[in-house]
Amino acid sequence: MKWLLLVTVAMGAANAQDTTYSDGTGCGGCDSVVVSISVPDSGRIETPLRGGEKNGLEKVFSRSGKTRRETHFVAGRPHGIQREYFESGALRKEGAYSDGRKQGTHKEYGESGTLVEACEYSGDELDGKAWKYFPNSKIARTEWTYSHGKANGPMRRFHKTGAVKLEASYSDDMETGTHRSYYESGVLERETNFAKGKRDGTEKGYSESGTLADSATYRGGKLVGRKVCADGRSGDEFLDCLPAK
Repeated sequence: MKWLLLVTVAMGAANAQDTTYSDGTGCGGCDSVVVSISVPDSGRIETPLRGGEKNGLEKVFSRSGKTRRETHFVAGRPHGIQREYFESGALRKEGAYSDGRKQGTHKEYGESGTLVEACEYSGDELDGKAWKYFPNSKIARTEWTYSHGKANGPMRRFHKTGAVKLEASYSDDMETGTHRSYYESGVLERETNFAKGKRDGTEKGYSESGTLADSATYRGGKLVGRKVCADGRSGDEFLDCLPAK
């Protein structure tokens, strides 16, 4: 096996580079570890090659020499775990690849180590659950369900306390069925029916005491007639029927 050292140096402009090989052959297709200076941040890349393709653990370094990304390759494609890091060394992202495609749960972290988001993949498409979290918190902000890259199934939003804020359902990225939103106390705030991504049917709003505040009827996303408040007032869909706090 030949081990080659490739050094790439930026020469002024970002695209101006001078490339040399330590054995003088210029053999980019041999088995080797390639070391380069990347453009524009002048970080270093170490790539194991076999037959001219990436095979093994590739490491990308920052200008200061800290590891920024580690990726396993097989036959030129990511295959295995990929990890990205903050300059501090804290883990930023991690996830698995299979034959170049995202697979399983991919996670992103804040520099403090708290989870920012976690998404399930199959064949490079979102497939399963996807969570996003409040900053520096273990409480989820949203929870989505995906199938073949599209929102399909239940979706929930949460208050910072962890209480459910919204319960919804999607089909091929479109809102469907009955959506319910809640006050932080857990009391039902609004109930809306959807069909093919548009409001369709009766929508009802409630005060935090649980009493009916307003109702309206929609067809194909358009208001039919007028929105009616419990106190007898009526108007368009923007009419606020809740009493002032």
